[in-house]
Amino acid sequence: LRAPVFRGAHFKEFVVDFNASGKTVAEANRALLERGIFGGKDLSAEFPQLGQCALYCVTEVHTKADIDRFADALQDCLR
Repeated sequence: LRAPVFRGAHFKEFVVDFNASGKTVAEANRALLERGIFGGKDLSAEFPQLGQCALYCVTEVHTKADIDRFADALQDCLR
């Protein structure tokens, strides 16, 4: 994975590139949902030039534990 995709400051949202992972965003999102986690917004239809990329959002309601759980689950999904 590559994140963030775009240079510049990021406030709450950032794009993650799945192109080199061998998985589609849809596949990753299905696997995350099986673990009770909503994945990122699949950008592939609206921005085909990005390929397999997803938009993620993290706000003050997400704890460090939430983010760590998501990162661990995503890593498992991509194996």
